[in-house]
Amino acid sequence: MTSPSRISTLFYYNFRRYYRYRHWLLRRFTKSGQFTLAALLISAVVGINTQQVVAYQIFGLMAALLLLALAYVAVFKPVAAEKIAIERPLPRYATVGEEVTYRLRLRHLSGSAIGGLSLLESHHDPRPTLIQFSQAHEPGSERQNRYDRMVGYYRWSWLVRMNAVAQIDEIHVPSIQADATQEFTQEVTQRFTPRFRGQLNLSGLALARRDPLGLCRATREIALPASMLVLPRTYTLPPLDLPGQLHHQPEHRVSAAASGDGEEIAGLREYRPGDALRDIHWKSFARSGIPVVKQYQSEYFERHALLLDTIGAPEGAAFEEAVSLAASFVGNLHGNDGLLDLLFVGVQCHCFTMGPGELQAEALMRVLALVKPCPDESLAALQASVLSRRAELSSCICILLDWDAERRQMVAELQQSGLALLVFLVSEVPLVDCPTWLHQLVPGRMEEGLGRI
Repeated sequence: MTSPSRISTLFYYNFRRYYRYRHWLLRRFTKSGQFTLAALLISAVVGINTQQVVAYQIFGLMAALLLLALAYVAVFKPVAAEKIAIERPLPRYATVGEEVTYRLRLRHLSGSAIGGLSLLESHHDPRPTLIQFSQAHEPGSERQNRYDRMVGYYRWSWLVRMNAVAQIDEIHVPSIQADATQEFTQEVTQRFTPRFRGQLNLSGLALARRDPLGLCRATREIALPASMLVLPRTYTLPPLDLPGQLHHQPEHRVSAAASGDGEEIAGLREYRPGDALRDIHWKSFARSGIPVVKQYQSEYFERHALLLDTIGAPEGAAFEEAVSLAASFVGNLHGNDGLLDLLFVGVQCHCFTMGPGELQAEALMRVLALVKPCPDESLAALQASVLSRRAELSSCICILLDWDAERRQMVAELQQSGLALLVFLVSEVPLVDCPTWLHQLVPGRMEEGLGRI
């Protein structure tokens, strides 16, 4: 793993400080307050010229408004956290690009009715790590100039948004009546649309009250941790007749039974040491007194491997689209009688099997929601994992992020093994010379590319 450069480290820690200051500024000042603050700074700069009398007047007016607003919120804080009860039941799952709705229930425990409050969600710290900042490539980075790529501010902003998963706006709360006899005296509805997949972690809520001018907020944090898993978006796949043939799956007898295709009893034989107790034919044993076991007719299934390329790929648009394509196959093959092995490399080579009697599509979607690229790993472990299952596989769906020598060799060896392949390349730079069986997809135009298959 290459260590970050000194210039990258310097900008990273400056961005961390800047984020902390900006977060405080956005919490303290409303949009009107931010505009007033900007007008104050501009008038202060223009006012250097002592002949600009209007600038002095604007500066004095803006300064007076902000001082009054700050003094008000310093004196009149929101209601204490122990005097208000809040419930926030979040849905278990959301999907990138689809609106999420949930309700917040508030109850004022004592005192008179309160009004003029608003609620702000508090995220866990979304700032990226130094390694993540130095290795990531934000969408559109190839169109930036050399200075922007060196500084990395756009990369920092993109990583913060991606780690936050979603931006949840402030919501205003109508007046809450004090009534301890009711379960909840006020309900408000919050809506937001997740922009990235992953775990949305909320540490609590900020109870806010604005000054009469609407420039500043006084906030009081309420610890209310919650989380929601945001699943990757999926695409509509064209009708795909996956190549391959049925194979014997000896270790999936439970799967066969669950799908209604259980192994049929072909006959009985004498018990041998090591036979499973569940295979004993108890009626014959009771009748003859001699233990006998059931012999089964072999059952065959379609079994497909879904290979997701996470090797040598930084976090970016191409990787996110590759994960979405993998999620689309999981959803498309869900409900089939066959088996699907999802293979990718994380800290080690992982394999998750979906099918009757195995994991369901929901479990694989949870895995894909949290999968991360592994820039410093090798494809050797992934290739070995596929070849070790060759005797059981009907076909393999490969979702690649590059078409370099290592990946060409891997695909060639899989083809030489006789395994039927369906290969996709998700890349922002289309290849000129590529095999006709390699399906190229461009991030941002996935639906268009899938429609041509």
